[in-house]
Amino acid sequence: MNTRKGIGSYLLTVLVVALAIPAAAATKVVAMTAEAQLERAALAVASAESAGAATWARELYDEAQAHLVSARGLMNDKKSSRREDSRVAADDAYYAARAAEAKARWGADVSEINALRTDIVRFGGRVDPLTLEVEPSGLIDRGKTSKDKIAFAQAIVDRAKAMGAQTVDPSEILQAEQYLASAKKIVTSDRYSSNADHLSYVAEMLARRAMYASSRGEVTRYLSPLRLERTRQAQQATEARLVQERQQREAAERQRAELQAQLDAQAANRKAQQAEIASLRAQVAANQQQMQSRLEEDRAARVEAERRLDTLMSQYETSVSNARDAAQTEALRRQVEDQRLALQSMQEHERLSEQSSMTEIDRLKTELEKERTSGKTNAQTLSTREDELTRRQNELAAMRRAREEDERARTEMQRKHEAALREAQEKAEAAQQRAAAAEAESARLRQQVAGTQAELTQAKQQIAQRDATEQERVDRMQKAIAAVAQTRSDNRGFIVTLPGVFFDTGKTSLKPGARNVLSRIVTQLRTNDKVRVTIEGHTDSVGSEETNQQLSEKRAQAVRDYLVSRGLSAGVITTVGRGESQPIATNDTPAGRQQNRRVEMIITQ
Repeated sequence: MNTRKGIGSYLLTVLVVALAIPAAAATKVVAMTAEAQLERAALAVASAESAGAATWARELYDEAQAHLVSARGLMNDKKSSRREDSRVAADDAYYAARAAEAKARWGADVSEINALRTDIVRFGGRVDPLTLEVEPSGLIDRGKTSKDKIAFAQAIVDRAKAMGAQTVDPSEILQAEQYLASAKKIVTSDRYSSNADHLSYVAEMLARRAMYASSRGEVTRYLSPLRLERTRQAQQATEARLVQERQQREAAERQRAELQAQLDAQAANRKAQQAEIASLRAQVAANQQQMQSRLEEDRAARVEAERRLDTLMSQYETSVSNARDAAQTEALRRQVEDQRLALQSMQEHERLSEQSSMTEIDRLKTELEKERTSGKTNAQTLSTREDELTRRQNELAAMRRAREEDERARTEMQRKHEAALREAQEKAEAAQQRAAAAEAESARLRQQVAGTQAELTQAKQQIAQRDATEQERVDRMQKAIAAVAQTRSDNRGFIVTLPGVFFDTGKTSLKPGARNVLSRIVTQLRTNDKVRVTIEGHTDSVGSEETNQQLSEKRAQAVRDYLVSRGLSAGVITTVGRGESQPIATNDTPAGRQQNRRVEMIITQ
């Protein structure tokens, strides 16, 4: 409602209303206290919110809330005229909330009907063409003058009557017409009259409520048959799916039986050949073991020779770098030379062993080819022996590649050792020069550290000031959230508790009232780009532990999805379901279980 200028006495308003309604009702209006009016308005707004008015009747719900806020602000004003304004605002809030609730219930029924029709089609059923829509929400322009507002209200009353609202609630249409008649008597020109504005506004809301109730009555007749049809279609779809699954299981069982028969036949054939294969495999394994042992011994000897050479080379380089004992250095040089010759001998011996193994493999392949030509050995045995020889040949080739790679690496290492020996003497001579330079650099660094210390002190002061500012912002955010929800703090962070009434029993969809609270919370969370939110779902112990765990996870996810839809980054939100594992009260009483059914938001940075 627009701000009133020069508002008349509230008693005048009551008198006008009394002229427009029966005597008994007028007596009730006069007798109602300001506190009672305010409480009645608050209850009506809460009922509208629970019905989903914030979704289906946003403009009327916002008006009702605005009037309620205005009534509360003016109720205890020092000026009697402003306290009377509080009573008028409370009346406006009450009637606007009732109209919003009627529209919300109409919208909820239309939504359910459309959802039922969609489900029926999804299950394979058919529905008759039907278009149901709810009057869209939008800005209401009632005009500027009192006459404009009366004319607007009259149009709503006429529209309600044309839609048959009188058949639903004739008393409200009659009251609306009487209120308009009184408003017209007050306004004789285009001048402003707050009393006339109030009467026309109440008349409009009465007419809207009757109109929305009539519209709801037109659509509710579809609900019962659609609910029954959806149940029937769902049952048919379930039965069809069960039949299909049973047929699939039977087909899979037949296929399994056929495969088992094939496997049994193959197993019988393999058993007959097992003895011959085992004998050949033992022979091949013995030969392979002998050659493999010889190769491993040669490789171990080479590796040990390389290790010994590396140790002597390291000692030799150290002796050259120190340049202290020439005799010891010369003795180490001779040892290195002798060990290098020994390594060359080991490498040659390993190459000869590899050649012998390859010769043996070629001989076995020749014999295998003769057996294949003679036809005395079955194909499976021949294939097994050929695979075994191929594997041994591949292993031998891999060992040869590894040895050759080691030799190349050894050659490169030798080159590096020689280069290191040449550089050792140069490094020893340069060491003293570097030590002097290091001392000078150390002195310079000490001076630099002293300057850096001062800069660190200044930086710490700036960080402390920034942290204080950040904490102040966090405190403001927590205080704002505490104004709309139950909160507490512990070692995990700032915790916001969302009661179980935000969800229907056993459901995971948020109620409209919950979305309103969460919208206010997410507005505060978006003010801090460092915020992190962990959403925990909790249940009571009613039902199975697995069901409660899934329910808690889905409820936490529902809260997360709504926060993201309202603009909070998904990257800062984590969800977890606690199920019934963390009760905060006993589960033996309804009150205790009510406390345990909750969703908690742990807010940290």
